[in-house]
Amino acid sequence: MQLHLASFDDDNTVYQACRDLFSFNSWIVRRHERPYWEVFSREEVVVLSPDADEELLSVEADKVYVVGGLVDRTISRVSERNAKLSSMFSPR
Repeated sequence: MQLHLASFDDDNTVYQACRDLFSFNSWIVRRHERPYWEVFSREEVVVLSPDADEELLSVEADKVYVVGGLVDRTISRVSERNAKLSSMFSPR
């Protein structure tokens, strides 16, 4: 299993805090400046969303599972909407 962090460029305040406070650069993690939909192909991406109607029943080794980041509680259905706009599977 690999951990990838997408949309995590040098100007990102969360990245800067992780780097400065938690020695982030020594972590075994792949950091991408681009968003996940530009890093991975649509066929391999599964966007997990608490708002999805369909449940994730199995995990496949050849898929990339996207877990959304921390968001304000007032934002709803964002991960599900983004997945549908990109024609990606989005279970909960």
